[in-house]
Amino acid sequence: MNPLLRSILAVLAGLVVCAVLITGMEVVGILVAPPPPDLNVQDPEALSEYLKTGPMTPLLFVLAGYFIGTLCGAWLAARLSGRAPILHGLLIGVFFLAASAANLSRFEHPAWFSVACLALFLPVAWLGARLVPRRLASGTPTS
Repeated sequence: MNPLLRSILAVLAGLVVCAVLITGMEVVGILVAPPPPDLNVQDPEALSEYLKTGPMTPLLFVLAGYFIGTLCGAWLAARLSGRAPILHGLLIGVFFLAASAANLSRFEHPAWFSVACLALFLPVAWLGARLVPRRLASGTPTS
């Protein structure tokens, strides 16, 4: 397969896996600690107030989802790429760091959560990529 096409497909697969895992953990967080029934999630001010004063549990599930999703997505991108595993893994981290920064700018979040989000993606993406054995990341077949 063309190396560029392989890289693109590897990153796309990593992005999808990461997004699915993050979403899954967010759903679990909502099931464990549902928001108040009268919360209008379409109202930025109401949502900001809930995020600042509400329980910590849903935010911890979001962070867990970011960790698990980024780790697995970066690992997959690095594993499938066949070359430059760290670069491919970090692309997952950069994408979700940018998405998280955009989300943090839309609603006011607790400071600890904002710092944790911004600090999490790149190191976890690097770790996920490092978990791929070198012989697999280089495209060398296993015997």
